Amino acid sequence: MEEKTITNQEYYDSEKKILKSEQILTKEYDGYEAIEEYREYFENGQLKIKGEYVTGQKGNEWLYYKDDGTLIEKEHYIEGILLERENYEINDKAKEYFNDQEEYKGFYKETYYYNKRVASEEINLDGKRSKKKVYSEEGELLYSEENKYEENKVIQNRYYASGKLEKEREAIIDGDNVTERIKEYYETGELRSETDRFSSSRDLIKENIKEYYISGELEKERKADLNYKDKKTYTIDLEYDKSGNVTYERILDNGKLNQKVFEYEADKLTKERGITSYYKDGNHNIEVENEKEYYESGQLKSELNRSKTGESIENNYSELEKLLYSREEKEDEIIEKEYYKSGKLKSELNRSKTGESIENN
Repeated sequence: MEEKTITNQEYYDSEKKILKSEQILTKEYDGYEAIEEYREYFENGQLKIKGEYVTGQKGNEWLYYKDDGTLIEKEHYIEGILLERENYEINDKAKEYFNDQEEYKGFYKETYYYNKRVASEEINLDGKRSKKKVYSEEGELLYSEENKYEENKVIQNRYYASGKLEKEREAIIDGDNVTERIKEYYETGELRSETDRFSSSRDLIKENIKEYYISGELEKERKADLNYKDKKTYTIDLEYDKSGNVTYERILDNGKLNQKVFEYEADKLTKERGITSYYKDGNHNIEVENEKEYYESGQLKSELNRSKTGESIENNYSELEKLLYSREEKEDEIIEKEYYKSGKLKSELNRSKTGESIENN
């Protein structure tokens, strides 16, 4: 059930011919709330303010106009709390923000936290440049942004609260094609990451991303060639230690995923672990696991390959690259072999998984 009643009308004149303001009360009994629409007018009859009170508090959208009917400001409230304000005329605050006295067309916008603190401030001028500041709920500046827009180019800079450059992005737009160059910095000024990316209608993405330690060494690297239209995708992710050794490798090639983890001692590779899986129905199904260990000299010491069916092959080697021991586990039997340092077979043991065995020396 809904009922509307015009109440609290005020007039500019004693004859009550020129309406100044009015409230329209809406009662929604099933919703347990009362909504009052508030309207205020200029003397010429043009609407000046339009908004709503929800159970006695400002709510939803509030609009503010000039006496010629031009919208100049918009606000959004929830339970009496101002969450967002957009001003379509650049005011004194906006001029100070840009530190100039020129007149521009655009809008000034604020957003708010529920504790009534400002969450962000933004100024947009003619679609050619904008500035933004973002704050924490405690009122501390988190970062600021400056954006410039040209016919086919976007230049964006982000700054730390200290004013130091955090990120710079340049994007060149040619129809559906976008070419981007992005650099990020530590607050102390060192290069943190750099990205080159090309995209076309979201069907094709090519990118190269590099991340750096604060001391300058390469920390992570990513290369991607994603062709969603032809359903061909390839990515490689690498991680490095400060000595330049690869500690992690991830290759995704059309649903086939290979991952490897590397361990070092004194910059020498000692262990390597890998997994091969296939991406299907939203999951990576492991097909093969493998492990390798190395001597200090760099020669292969041992290797183990295990399939998802439980079958496996294990080999151990001498520093002279001679096979010393092998173990092969099949579906129904296990075969173990030992070798002399010369490489000749020393012994062989075959046994079924039921426990029966035959040893050959």
